[in-house]
Amino acid sequence: MIEALKLAEPGDAIFTDSQYAIGMIAGGWNAQKNIELVAEGRELYRSKQGVEIRWIRGHNGHQHQETADALATHAALTQSAITGRPVDEVLLFLAERSQGDESRLPDLLRQAERIALERADGHLTIMRFTTGWKVMLGTPDLDSGAGRKEVGQLKSFESLGQALEELTEP
Repeated sequence: MIEALKLAEPGDAIFTDSQYAIGMIAGGWNAQKNIELVAEGRELYRSKQGVEIRWIRGHNGHQHQETADALATHAALTQSAITGRPVDEVLLFLAERSQGDESRLPDLLRQAERIALERADGHLTIMRFTTGWKVMLGTPDLDSGAGRKEVGQLKSFESLGQALEELTEP
């Protein structure tokens, strides 16, 4: 959102499938995390007179949203959006923090990515909770009760490798 606001000119509309981002930047929601980023986004938005931020339903066949999603998926498969480091470094980080034998982790993750591309438009969600690892195809809508319930119902695993093995079993 911040990068789009930096490029926006009067009369432009920025489309996003994130109601959370809209609420944080333009809707006056109270930020609990990423306070500096939210403040930067709000300041940019206020400085861009005539720029609109509009919500669009994700994964609903909208050409530009699907293109943006494909580009984001490609970037996620080659570089971590969180760390900016190559995925192999992120895999090493995950393996070091997972319990158990994670020697198969890179192969399992590549299999899971392939399955995600085939079945879920490239979306693979990996979550680490105090209760263990959860993995799912797709992206849960954590802004809704249904999405939180979906994540809550996922089986929890002691190691990331175990979770990926379950996902990649035929």
